[in-house]
Amino acid sequence: MIYHHLQDPKFHQDAFALMTIVVLFRSFYLMESNLRAVDPACVNHMWRMVAWGITVFLAGYALWCLDNVYCGDLRGWRRSVGMPWGFLLEGHGWWHLLTGVGAYYELMYGIYLRHCLDGRQNEYRLVWSSVFSIPDVRRWASGERELSNRYASKKRV
Repeated sequence: MIYHHLQDPKFHQDAFALMTIVVLFRSFYLMESNLRAVDPACVNHMWRMVAWGITVFLAGYALWCLDNVYCGDLRGWRRSVGMPWGFLLEGHGWWHLLTGVGAYYELMYGIYLRHCLDGRQNEYRLVWSSVFSIPDVRRWASGERELSNRYASKKRV
């Protein structure tokens, strides 16, 4: 409501950043205070994933801020470069893409964290193998967890 009255994009950006930061820090507190002692390996895996998600998100946010400041210059550069390369200078488009991907990482983190806080981590697993993959929270299929545990214990030997 305030944004529509002020019509100031800076206020919108700052309010969005503040809300995101508050939610994330509350989640970090809940994760560390409730899960670190129970499953430290899982917490470390979630930290790596959430750090990558935040990095991608912040890259998009930074491009959004730069696009707002240098919009006129970028428009001129896009015209001079032409297509198909001009789209690389579309800061607003990169903002949508990168913040969307970063937010997806944070959503998967939040979903898995909720399952863990509810004591249901034995029913679900966080699937994320590298920064080049998209994370997912999946329900363990019947017998799948036991096979995974056997494979992991053989791998450690």
